Amino acid sequence: MAKFFAVRKGYQPGIYNSWNECQEQVLGFPSNEHRSFTSRKDAEDYMNGKQFPSNSQIKAAKKNKKTQAATQRPKGSVAHVLDRETGRVVLFVAGACLDNQTSSFASAGTGLFAGVDHADNQSKPLPGFQHSSNRAALVAILEAYKMIRERNDTYKYEIRTVNKMAIDCATVWCRKWLKSGWKNAKGKPVANTDVIQEILKENTAMPGTDKVTLKHVPRGEQQQGTKEAKKLATSGVRSCRNVLCSCGKVLVHAQ
Repeated sequence: MAKFFAVRKGYQPGIYNSWNECQEQVLGFPSNEHRSFTSRKDAEDYMNGKQFPSNSQIKAAKKNKKTQAATQRPKGSVAHVLDRETGRVVLFVAGACLDNQTSSFASAGTGLFAGVDHADNQSKPLPGFQHSSNRAALVAILEAYKMIRERNDTYKYEIRTVNKMAIDCATVWCRKWLKSGWKNAKGKPVANTDVIQEILKENTAMPGTDKVTLKHVPRGEQQQGTKEAKKLATSGVRSCRNVLCSCGKVLVHAQ
C-alpha cells in the first residue's frame, strides 16, 4: 500500500513518497510536524491545516472508547541533529571551566547536545581534581564516543566542538605522542594523556574507519548546537564549584 509522508513543519515542507525523504526534513528540526497517510488527499488536507488525531489518540480511543487531547512534544525526543550534506548525526560537545588559570580553584563541567529536548543531552561536572577547559572538552568528546558505542546503531556520526586543541590532541598530535611515549617536545608528560588514550580506544573499537569524525567549529562561526552544548557545560560547572574556607583554600571539591 502506498504511503504519503506530509511534512507540515520542517526544513522543506511538502509531501514525500518515502520515510527517508521525510526523515531528512524533520530530524533535528525543533517542534517538527509530520504524518504519514495512505491517501494523498488526506496528506494534502493535513498540509492545508486540517487536524488529524495522532496515533496515540487513535489507540486510546480504541482502548478507552474516548479521544484524548494531544500533548506537546515530550522531553526525551529521539530526533537527531542531522547534517543534510553528509547524512551524519551530529553531536555537539563543549567544556567549560571557571578560574581556568588558577588550577587550585578551577571547576569545570562538560556538555553534550544531541538535539532539542533530547534524552541523551548531558550536563555533568568534570570528575577528578584536574580541571581545565581543555580537559573538560576532551572528556566531553569521550562521553560522545561512549554514547555512540552504547547506541549501537547504523548511523555515522560527527562530533563538533569549538575547542580546536581538543580535536588536535585526539587526531593529530596523538600520533607523535604515541611514538614519543606520551612525552611532549620538552620531554614532559603530555597533559590529559589518560583521556586522550581513552578516546583513541573508543575510536579504535568503532565499526569501520569512518563511523565517527571530529569537526572544529570556529568560534566566530558558532552554530546553535555549539551554543547549547556550552550552556550544558556551564550548568555542569555550577554543580562542581569549589567550597572554600575563610582562608581561601579548597575544603571540598564537589563531585
